[in-house]
Amino acid sequence: DVFGYDTPESLTAETDLLALVHPADRATVVENVRRRIEGGTGTAHYAIRCIRRDGRHIAVEVHGSAATHDG
Repeated sequence: DVFGYDTPESLTAETDLLALVHPADRATVVENVRRRIEGGTGTAHYAIRCIRRDGRHIAVEVHGSAATHDG
């Protein structure tokens, strides 16, 4: 796994997902998520630095688009 966890479940059970984002990039992530929740953008594409379980920094490219779930 990219972040060094065995399964997606272990990743979400062991850490706050924002803690995986490099401190210098957290505001970018929070702002992009806020805009998406408020309906401000249909798609998102940006690059951030993240932190693996072993502490190494990695480059991550984020792609997202709006979707409706259960209605």
